[in-house]
Amino acid sequence: MKRKMLAILMSFYASVAYSAVENPTVNIMDEHFDAKVLIDNLHSPTDMDWGYDNNIWLIENESNQLSTVNPETGEHHVIYTPPLISTETKRPTLLSFAFHPEFLKNKQSDYLYLYQSYTVPNNEEGETQIWGKITRLTYDSSTQQFVNEITLIDKIPSNVDHPFGSLHFGSDGKLYLALDDHTSAQQCENTVAQTIPSANDIVTQDFSDYRGKILRLNTDGTIPEDNPRIQGIKSHIFAYGFHRPKNLIFSQDRIFNVDQGTQINDEINIIGAGNNYGWPTMLGYSENMNCAEQAIKNTSTQTQLPIKTFSDTIEPSGLAYYSKTGGITALQNSILVTGHKTGTLYQIPLNPERSQANGNTVAHLYSNNHYQSVLVSADGKKIYIATDNSESSDNRGAILIFTQKL
Repeated sequence: MKRKMLAILMSFYASVAYSAVENPTVNIMDEHFDAKVLIDNLHSPTDMDWGYDNNIWLIENESNQLSTVNPETGEHHVIYTPPLISTETKRPTLLSFAFHPEFLKNKQSDYLYLYQSYTVPNNEEGETQIWGKITRLTYDSSTQQFVNEITLIDKIPSNVDHPFGSLHFGSDGKLYLALDDHTSAQQCENTVAQTIPSANDIVTQDFSDYRGKILRLNTDGTIPEDNPRIQGIKSHIFAYGFHRPKNLIFSQDRIFNVDQGTQINDEINIIGAGNNYGWPTMLGYSENMNCAEQAIKNTSTQTQLPIKTFSDTIEPSGLAYYSKTGGITALQNSILVTGHKTGTLYQIPLNPERSQANGNTVAHLYSNNHYQSVLVSADGKKIYIATDNSESSDNRGAILIFTQKL
């Protein structure tokens, strides 16, 4: 029955593309792996995840589309493009997505969740305001389409320069959203990463201070009863003090995050309820001297240190956990991080409890590309990496497949 439903789901796809790979060669500096191109000329693919149809689901940034790619054949389908809200606004920008954990198992849970930003007029002078929102689409088996988009939480602050947001379901069945702080190293006075909203802000749904936070939400967008109280306030905020949290991954009881630094000190963190991760007064393991005069307001909360840092920024993008039983022994029980700037996959080995890093960071799979996202196959034998469309890249808009040499 499940396979039948999956077939129905796939039948409504708007387009199918089989095109020859423009550049089938991947030049990697890694003697332990082979590489090939699954597909290229995608529109800057990112935010890859496995779908319930065993295909790769992803967002194409430049075309603003949610798409799927068959991991064996490269067959490509465009699934969804955000509709125009009104004649006064631009089309919303897709940033991240997540399937309900019970999708296609329970008709009451056939939901696809989207995080997207949108632009609205702010005044008569033509200035605009950019907001983020989480919406939910329902899969309708009678029409074989995603329909009835509803907004669960709205007016989350966003901006044009760094409109990042990473949406995921946790192992507890809650939605998690990692939000950028929208500031740089020299903008300490503008950061709200250490600011907790007031009780009145929560009542009036003023989410201005949600920047630089990881949120935890019920599936209807409301605040979970067991969310932490931070400075006496219960809100959607689960953890705070982040600069540019790029991704989240869940491994049983562990939540891992990668937080991009400024020019230095990208961080790998283990996320805990109510924890403070230090930005902007802390970068990595040390004080951020650019923001030395800005005191952390919540002095009762000790700053949580990362389990690993990168001294020079790699511009971390994708994040994955490689399991203890994966098919490539050397990668087992490790965090995998793609470097957008460096075109490298970094391995961070973990201790058996997955509570801290265990040994040095290992660099793999270097190529002349800008890596955006990483996925591991179910058996762990294949690693999929998406690249952007930079002119300087060898494999533009591609999904690359890496396998261990026999």
